[in-house]
Parts: sequence; C-alpha cells; structure tokens
Amino acid sequence: MFNQPVDSARELLARYSSGERVFKGASLDGVNLQGACLETIRLISVTLIKANLKKANLHLAHLEKADLSNASLQGANLEGANLEGANLEGANLEGANLEGANLEG
Repeated sequence: MFNQPVDSARELLARYSSGERVFKGASLDGVNLQGACLETIRLISVTLIKANLKKANLHLAHLEKADLSNASLQGANLEGANLEGANLEGANLEGANLEGANLEG
C-alpha cells in the first residue's frame, strides 16, 4: 500500500495514521484537511490547489515543490517546514506559524 497514489483526504489521513509519511506527486486539489495533524509528513511535488489546511499541524513537514496556490493556511503550524520551491501564490497565510520554515525558491 505504501507509495501508492492517494486521492482523498480520508485516504491520506488513514494512511498517515497507519504510519505512512511519504506522499509524492499526489493531486489533492480542494482537499479538506482543516485541523489535521500531519507532523513530519512528506508532501513533495503534491498539488494542493485551493486546499483547506486551516489550523493544520504541518510542523517539520516537507512540502518541497508543492503547489499550494490559493490554499487556506490560516492558523496553520508550518514551524520548521520545508517549503523550498513551493507555490504559495494566492495562499492565505494569515496567522500561520512560519518560524524556522524554509521559504527559498
């Protein structure tokens, strides 16, 4: 089951709960992960356009090259997250914790 494509919030959360942490190249446009605890998750090259990540815990998450354009990230914990090369165009980061986050590229 690991390294298989994921196509819904429910599936992502279930697989995360069972210990999976790497989700590469998934397309989760518009997914609702509001308030989800996703510490240390690896969402590399994932598409999260218009995703609802309000108050999500993404502490130390790997979001390299993720497309978070127009995503709702209000109040999200992105402390120490790697957002190198991520697309944050139009994303709402109001109240988000970006302390120590890598925002290069």
